[in-house]
Amino acid sequence: MVRIGLLLCVLAGAPAWAAGKGESPLGTDGLDFSLAGEIDSYLQEAEYESAPLSASWEGVPLFESPFNQFRIHLRGRLLFDSVWPTSDEFTPEQTEDDLYIRQFRMGLGGHIHHAILFLAELEFFNPSGEARIQDVFIGFESKSFLGTLTVGHMREGFSIDGITPIPFHAFLERASPTRAFSLGRNAGIRIENFILNGRMTWCVGLFRDAGNNGDATGSGDLALTARVTGLPIRNRIAREHLHLGLSVTFRKTSNDEVRFRSRPGIATG
Repeated sequence: MVRIGLLLCVLAGAPAWAAGKGESPLGTDGLDFSLAGEIDSYLQEAEYESAPLSASWEGVPLFESPFNQFRIHLRGRLLFDSVWPTSDEFTPEQTEDDLYIRQFRMGLGGHIHHAILFLAELEFFNPSGEARIQDVFIGFESKSFLGTLTVGHMREGFSIDGITPIPFHAFLERASPTRAFSLGRNAGIRIENFILNGRMTWCVGLFRDAGNNGDATGSGDLALTARVTGLPIRNRIAREHLHLGLSVTFRKTSNDEVRFRSRPGIATG
């Protein structure tokens, strides 16, 4: 079987913020720290903050206010998939050539006052043929040990393969073991942070099975999911790294059943 996938990451992912942005236009040299100077500086910054949003391109369309008090970017993904079977060992349904839109998503995200983040993304095309929400959440960032608190419909922090977006994968599909044990997106609350200069991360969340559209009714279907990772060896010169991770999840279902399944590495429309 021959398979060719075309991935067009149109406005995909969060933009890489340029270094140096967010500083006062007055700079840091020759500042007047007297009372009159402070008042003058405040008035000038207030004038900048009242200015309208400016538009730019930093890998994605970006709209921002002076001093980055408000930043919003558009994002999206368009994925075409093609399959040409070359073997007779497949079923009649699997031996037909296929070309279809695998994914088409659009959304927007951003930051407010360097402390609030938000993201809303809707998928219009997918193998199921129905529109559904993806990530829709709001988060609150702090410099405390708790790090970032996120509430909404999002992925459970369980595996690096599962939480890494497809545009950043080496292959067209996630690994079959990952797909079998992937927890997907659910509605809930998540707390996460990194410590030891980024060499260790942790994430814990309480979720409820809400399906693709974020709907949850009745009782049960609760989950407590946690993940911790560490980088005990990091040698940038020799390019040697050892990355370790551990994920656990405790789930309470309404019918006392849990199903784990996967599918082959070839998906057809």
